[in-house]
Amino acid sequence: IDGRALVRARQLEGEDSMLALLDPGAAGASGGALHTLEEWRRAGHAGELIDLAALRQGLLGEGESLPAAAPVTRAAEIPRLGRRICGIVFCDVRGYSRVTEEYSPRFQERFLGEARAVIDTLGDQFLTAQTAGDGIYATFASVPAAAQFSLELRDRVGRIDWMRFGMPPDTHVRVAVHCGPAFPIDDPVTRQPNYCGTHVNRTARIEPVVTPGEIFATEVVAAYLALQAPREYCCDYLGVLPLAKGFGAAPLYRL
Repeated sequence: IDGRALVRARQLEGEDSMLALLDPGAAGASGGALHTLEEWRRAGHAGELIDLAALRQGLLGEGESLPAAAPVTRAAEIPRLGRRICGIVFCDVRGYSRVTEEYSPRFQERFLGEARAVIDTLGDQFLTAQTAGDGIYATFASVPAAAQFSLELRDRVGRIDWMRFGMPPDTHVRVAVHCGPAFPIDDPVTRQPNYCGTHVNRTARIEPVVTPGEIFATEVVAAYLALQAPREYCCDYLGVLPLAKGFGAAPLYRL
């Protein structure tokens, strides 16, 4: 919500500011007014406070006092069914079907090698990856890490002389980036950790509509980047675009 507010303020060329209605006796549970205001200010944004305790005190007459407040208890944490919020990336190379048999091994080594080189720079921010032909599905511990992987891979692929691999010179990668809660699993086939869930499926349906050489991101990604890395990344609004295989439509941004 905070990130979406920042994205919206930027689109309207306005200023962002939070107005919080707060009781200082609140427990500060995750998602509450106090927690939200603290996170907002920690990110360097302006926040205004309406203090309910001060308002109540101002309504009292001389000699009156507030009744004793009921004890405040922290709300119980809501279980998340074991899900983890991940940055999710799907990408492939346009023109891969034109790779002839003799060039196939070299293509795989070069393209997947570029992806591995980027992954090696991300440390523990990289979580999992799977490959199939020219396709890569990867997950990351944060949205900025997913964005960094996507941009660096796009730039590396753009510098490759694809004619050496028997492919057209305009061959390029297309990348989709999303973020959402996913279930961690141990893949019974590969015996490697992986993630699954609706948000993984959604990312896979964005990738086919991406313009080659571009990175398309969802509104959630734009919101996270606006809050967590506003000076490092920029997301330009493209509009509400249809997704592949009848998966509906979604507001998408160019990263």
